[in-house]
Amino acid sequence: MMQGTTIVPCPEQLTKDYLGTPGQIGQFADTALATATFLKDQGRLPTVLDRAGYAAFIDPSYLAKALGK
Repeated sequence: MMQGTTIVPCPEQLTKDYLGTPGQIGQFADTALATATFLKDQGRLPTVLDRAGYAAFIDPSYLAKALGK
């Protein structure tokens, strides 16, 4: 199962393709929304938040601070 799995380096996580930056949340919020939508369609979740609802749980400032950015 681990074949093909990669670890994303911390600096790359602070890009729009992943967590984003403290001022601009990246595409991970879209991934969370898509996952929640799929799970709702499967009857596994009762409701789905909007993108902002999932983005509120993403805080790249800790990673940015650790990297000195």
